[in-house]
Amino acid sequence: TANLEYQGQSGALNESFADIFGVMIDRDDWQLGEGITNPNFIPTGFLRDMSNPNNGGTSLQSPGWQPANMNEIYTGSQDNGGVHINSGIVNFAYYKYAIATSKDIAEQVYDRALSTYLTRSSQFIDARIAVIQSAKDLYGNNSPEVAAAQNAFAAVGIGSPASSGNNDPTPTTETPEVPENPGQDFIVSN
Repeated sequence: TANLEYQGQSGALNESFADIFGVMIDRDDWQLGEGITNPNFIPTGFLRDMSNPNNGGTSLQSPGWQPANMNEIYTGSQDNGGVHINSGIVNFAYYKYAIATSKDIAEQVYDRALSTYLTRSSQFIDARIAVIQSAKDLYGNNSPEVAAAQNAFAAVGIGSPASSGNNDPTPTTETPEVPENPGQDFIVSN
């Protein structure tokens, strides 16, 4: 619904929301791909673990590893700028939010964030803002659901916790940065 661009953080949001909807359907646990993943390739036996994005590994070289916090974010160019790799950060924020509230509440809030507030070029900070605003819309400005959203994102390195008083960072703009064109300058006149 947000038409997230499949590159960098917006692409990682796309992947994360796919995982979030996956655990909304398979409500028994926080793992994804446990029926299709070869344990000889990923020792845990599941593709992703929203409760532990590191998935038994210690770094990007470990099969199935994803960062769990912004201090581990992948910034390279492989995987369209880390769309599959970095989705673990937002997955972990969702897990923390659902544990603090409930799966039912988390589903409603994240669905609203995706369908109402996120846009094509949204970044992780925009997801935080969208989830917090969605929690406000559904449960009220000073509700425990809002504080839980602030704390869940802060726990993965995106923004501050509820107790800090600094919980509404500035969203990113719709205009992406465009690198300088190394070509020749031309003047067009009539």
